[in-house]
Amino acid sequence: MSNLKEIDGLTQLHEIAQSLGRPLRGLIIDDEANVAETFRTVCEISEDLNVDIAASSAEALRALNLREYDFATVDIVMPEVSGLETIRIIRDRFPKVSILVITGNATEKLKREACSEGILRLLEKPLEIAEFLGALGESLKTEFRKE
Repeated sequence: MSNLKEIDGLTQLHEIAQSLGRPLRGLIIDDEANVAETFRTVCEISEDLNVDIAASSAEALRALNLREYDFATVDIVMPEVSGLETIRIIRDRFPKVSILVITGNATEKLKREACSEGILRLLEKPLEIAEFLGALGESLKTEFRKE
C-alpha cells in the first residue's frame, strides 16, 4: 500500500482520537507473542493509538485494573482462561471497552459463542492491515456513538 493515509480505519481512528483529545488506548490479548507484537507494530502506524500487550487473561485483567482502555483485541483460543471467558469478564467489569475478536483457529461453535457475547466483529488470521484497522475503526465508532 503506497499511502497509509488511504486506509479508512486510520481516518476513523484519527477522528475518534481527535474528538477525545488524546490517542486511543488499546490492549492486545494474545498468548502468541509474535502475533501480539505484529498487531502492536500495525497499531504503531498511527500516532492515534497507544497499545499494550497481555499474554493471558490474568495479565489482561491486571492491565485493565491499572489503566483505562478504549479497546481490546482478544484471541478466542488461549490456555488457562479462554478468550470467551476473558470477553465475558471484560464486558462485566469494563463495559466501556470495545472488544474485537481476532482468531486463527476457533471452531464454528466458538465463533458463534463470541458473537452471542455481543462482539460486533470477529476477524480471522491471517488478515490484512487495512482489514484490521478498518474493523477497529468501525468497532470504536459504533461504541463511541453509544455514549
